[in-house]
Amino acid sequence: MIREMTSIIHSGRRRLIGRMRNMAIRHKLVSIIMLTCIVALVVAGSTFMHYQHLSTRKNLVKTLQTQAAMIATTCQAAITFDDAEDAEDILNAFQEQSSVVFACLSEAEGQILASYHRDDGIAPQEMAQIALEETHLFTRDYLMVSKPVMDRSNREILGFLSVWSDLTPIEAMFRRYMIAISMVIIMASLVAYLVSSKVQSIISDPILKLTHVVKTVSDQKEYSVRARKENDDELGVLIDAFNHMLMQIQARDMELVCSNERLEARVEKRTRELEMTVAELKRSNSELQNFTYITAHDLKAPLRAIGNLTDWISADYIHTFDDRGREHMELIKSRVSRMDELIDCILRYNEIGRGRRHIRTFDLNCLLSEALTAINPPEHITIEITSDLPTLTVERHRILQIFRNLIGNAIQFINRDQGRIRIACQDNGDTWEFSVSDNGPGIGTQYHEKIFKMFQTLTPRDELESTGIGLAVVKKIVELYGGKIWVASELGQGSTFHFTLSKALTCASQEDQEGCTEPVEKANLG
Repeated sequence: MIREMTSIIHSGRRRLIGRMRNMAIRHKLVSIIMLTCIVALVVAGSTFMHYQHLSTRKNLVKTLQTQAAMIATTCQAAITFDDAEDAEDILNAFQEQSSVVFACLSEAEGQILASYHRDDGIAPQEMAQIALEETHLFTRDYLMVSKPVMDRSNREILGFLSVWSDLTPIEAMFRRYMIAISMVIIMASLVAYLVSSKVQSIISDPILKLTHVVKTVSDQKEYSVRARKENDDELGVLIDAFNHMLMQIQARDMELVCSNERLEARVEKRTRELEMTVAELKRSNSELQNFTYITAHDLKAPLRAIGNLTDWISADYIHTFDDRGREHMELIKSRVSRMDELIDCILRYNEIGRGRRHIRTFDLNCLLSEALTAINPPEHITIEITSDLPTLTVERHRILQIFRNLIGNAIQFINRDQGRIRIACQDNGDTWEFSVSDNGPGIGTQYHEKIFKMFQTLTPRDELESTGIGLAVVKKIVELYGGKIWVASELGQGSTFHFTLSKALTCASQEDQEGCTEPVEKANLG
């Protein structure tokens, strides 16, 4: 039960504090002042009532003891001679005391000699108890005082006089006191409410004005407003600090606006410069591509004439050449053929990205099978496809160029009796990742970036015929389709070329999927 009451009190206190925390500042101040005044008045009234209660009881005991002592002195003869009538006459003196309701005179052994009842009433049950010692006792409604009757000659206790006084008038007086104090508390609380309602504005008005300024700043982002300082107290210090903060924010805001304007001007200027630079680069790049294309295309005619001339000379005069002459003639033919191939590679490289044509949907498994048939790898080299390949929608011949170059390079550089090439594909969500692995001699890490540049080879051209353009072509095609290419290799550990293709650029539906019967162009291994 006690725990439940304690829990209820704590819960009520928490609810009261919670409600006060969410009250307006002026109501909160009035409530605090009212609560303080009421608590102070209640404590003062309670203290006064408690003091009056103790003081009144003490005086009542003292008065009743004095009266009982005086009556006990006159009862000595009645107890000595066992005179009940005389004793009753003496006790009837209590009729003058309206508060005394019962009195009895008893011998030392406890036998009642005489008693007094106010208005001949019946004594309450607790009055039947006879005190055989000098004492006083408060019950709920009565005060009992017991005084001994002494033999003045030998100081012997002859008996005891017990007097019972009614406390009802005293309790009625205290109730009147309590009503009066309650009225005083109510009136004082009303006065405190009226006064606090006026006085609280000294604190609440500056706070409310500051709150209005804060709301204006927060809602309108207007940092030029200022709160007006009215006093030099803590609120005045707070308002000064707030105004100083607004001044700093306003200064920084203005500086930020100026900085943004300067930055926008610089960005606009830089953007114009970049646009001009990009336009110039596009123009230069276009001119360079056109020049490269025209140059390479124009070189084909004299080169074709040189090739035809060497063929005529070989056909008509080869029998007149000695071995050295025939060797030189074959060297000229090979150089012409190599130059023709190099020009073709440059033209193909230049064509990449200049408009997409012949976009088709095809099964990469079929394309790879046709590519391997066209490459016709040597018998000592095994080519294995370790995973299913996807269906793509792109320029078919571009993907064919990628695999022909990568597989062809792997075949060219494998120097083992048993060569092995593995082709795999992995779905990375937004991209397809392909890999072409071999067990060739490997590539040093210092060449991993170099090999993707134009005209870069790892072996002298006299030892191995290569244009040095194949991987550059592959890189350009891969980047055209939103991917990237890299190599993982170490000397003596083989090589793995990885490249990715964006699904967004290679999976758009254009036509129905092709079969596997389209003729394959002649492989160019670069």
